[in-house]
Amino acid sequence: MSEPKKEEESDDKKSNLPRPITLKLVLPVVSFTLLAQMLTILLAIGYESGRVRIPPYEPFGSSVPGSVGNSLTLVATVFSFTFILVWLVRTKRINLIKRFLTIFISFTSFFLTLLLSQVILPTLTGFAYVSQISLTLGLAAGILIGYSSLKPNAKRLGIVASLILSVEVATYLAIILRPPTLFILPVAFALYDLYAVFMGPLKTLITSGQSVLGPLAATLGDLQIGLGDIAFYALLPAAGFILVGVSGAVITIITTNIGLLLTLRMLRNRPSFPGLPIPVLLGTVGLLLLA
Repeated sequence: MSEPKKEEESDDKKSNLPRPITLKLVLPVVSFTLLAQMLTILLAIGYESGRVRIPPYEPFGSSVPGSVGNSLTLVATVFSFTFILVWLVRTKRINLIKRFLTIFISFTSFFLTLLLSQVILPTLTGFAYVSQISLTLGLAAGILIGYSSLKPNAKRLGIVASLILSVEVATYLAIILRPPTLFILPVAFALYDLYAVFMGPLKTLITSGQSVLGPLAATLGDLQIGLGDIAFYALLPAAGFILVGVSGAVITIITTNIGLLLTLRMLRNRPSFPGLPIPVLLGTVGLLLLA
């Protein structure tokens, strides 16, 4: 997470440090995170109550070495995607980035909405008109997300789009991940986040001064937080509910949000700080103790 800056202000980004960690700074991020967590848990409840099941994500198997392979595959995919974005930024192909992201996130939201609707809606409606309703919801979500990407100055719409995407990604991961991949994947992404923010591709995107990420980064008050951060904050409580029940969700919400508050505290003397390591590590420890 970081403080959004205009391009002409990028050279002075440290001039306002140390930054006071006030309620005005913290409340939008914590409120958005809690809302995403609650919505993801509700969708997880719908999934657990239904009869439709999605196979777990285990391309390399369910052993510990296999789970490491499962996790590294996803990390490598995200790294490759981010590397492409960085290359496009460095070659000043901003319009191409916007078109690419608009198509990518629109399709992603359409696919996830369609899939999750087909899985969860039978719990509410039986199997009547599930396909038609799912297709309608998928198209509506894809159009909304795509439109928000084309309107970067519409901040409220961008926040709604980021919320939808983060909740859908978190729910999908909570459904398909099983231990030990469920425990290894968040840690792998936390380590990648450390590298990406301080030394790797995200550092270029953060310091580029270009607003190119659209709904992949939500501007909450004075801070900008990535979709991946929110998705993992919401994934862990939903996974806690699926594995343990209500107590698992509650404990994981508490540990994850304690980590979030500590992360916000780290921003006092830094223009940016990785959003995953502290919340995800605390949340994963809480999940491990309960599982």
